[in-house]
Amino acid sequence: MKTNKLSGILIAAVGIAGGWAQSSWVVRETGTSANLWGAAVLQGPAGSLVPGGRVVVVGEQGTILTSEDGGQSWTRRQSGTLAWLTATYYDSVLRRIFVVGAGGLILSSVDGLVWTRESSPTTVRLNGIAAGTSGGTLYAVGEPGAGLLLRDGEGVWIQHDGGFG
Repeated sequence: MKTNKLSGILIAAVGIAGGWAQSSWVVRETGTSANLWGAAVLQGPAGSLVPGGRVVVVGEQGTILTSEDGGQSWTRRQSGTLAWLTATYYDSVLRRIFVVGAGGLILSSVDGLVWTRESSPTTVRLNGIAAGTSGGTLYAVGEPGAGLLLRDGEGVWIQHDGGFG
């Protein structure tokens, strides 16, 4: 899924079998006025969508929205924060979705419905999160001073400065 942001509106191009539907952009009302910054699709083993093909989008004011029908309708979920949420990533090895944001915030969920705050070693805004090459390892990056964060196999986030920002 590719996304572009308009306040309170999600524009999405969804592909079939990994391809992008670049000519099939559809505007969907999300029911929020918050700017939306990240999106992920929960997947099961071998890349299959979880039942319902749940889509999770995140944004300002702690906004987390989910859709069970490919983005036609949206439900707001409780994030437990008013912080800007900037990025999200679904890890099919850990079978968890992760969200990062302002103040070094890191949230995780097994289903995208109920969220848990993870202990973060930084208070600097995080802007991105992705998987490493070994199963279950995640990395998060952010504004200058955040360094490179690594989530180890035990679920502990560790900050590596390594000359970053």
